[in-house]
Amino acid sequence: MPLIGSFDSRGYTLGAGPVLIDSDVTVTASGNKWSGGYLEFVQQNFKPGDLLSLRSDANPNAAGAISAVGSDIYLGNGSSKTLIGSIDSIRNGANGQPLRINFSWPLSPNGDFEGGAAIPGWTITNGIIRLNGLDSILGVPTPTDPTIPQSSRGDGNAPQSLGSYSHAADSGLSTSGSSSLRLTSLGITTSAGYDVVHGPWIYSDPFAAVAGETLTFDWRAFGGANLSQQDAYDVFG
Repeated sequence: MPLIGSFDSRGYTLGAGPVLIDSDVTVTASGNKWSGGYLEFVQQNFKPGDLLSLRSDANPNAAGAISAVGSDIYLGNGSSKTLIGSIDSIRNGANGQPLRINFSWPLSPNGDFEGGAAIPGWTITNGIIRLNGLDSILGVPTPTDPTIPQSSRGDGNAPQSLGSYSHAADSGLSTSGSSSLRLTSLGITTSAGYDVVHGPWIYSDPFAAVAGETLTFDWRAFGGANLSQQDAYDVFG
């Protein structure tokens, strides 16, 4: 059972400015006691307009540091930060509502790609992957792609020119936190019109999950410098 320690009481004068309630609260638990759970702070005798919020650590990457980016909550590990949960959309601390942090078990050690240039927690192949069971990942046949373009023969045909494939951590394009993963393919010539080529490809290290949790995958596609010469995208995840 998680334990809360070093929690102090603090008075507040109506109409006064923001007050730091406590700066050294500890919440501890052994093993995986967080996934699917939550931590909630409740204000007594609240008034309309009252706000409970979480103050981010000045160094969000420090070991044990807690920080908030929008509604996402991160835990620092000494060199980067990992997404551990989010602020509840209703019990969000606004207008007298309690402040609830819903915990989730992070997807791999680096589910948000905040772990640096080495992309820890993921296996990445800079090459082609064929879907519809034509290839396999860790012994599991690749899934069926239901969105093959009209007039296409799919991705089962080897391209005439393989082109090049690469990946990199990207600090300029992200929807949560400050980093994302960029996968790039260039210079491919297919063997016939409307053929599809998938790659690079990536899969995560094993991770824990419980029934009822939701796994989301956020992505966006961009063309190169000369957009008039770019083919259509067929991103699959």
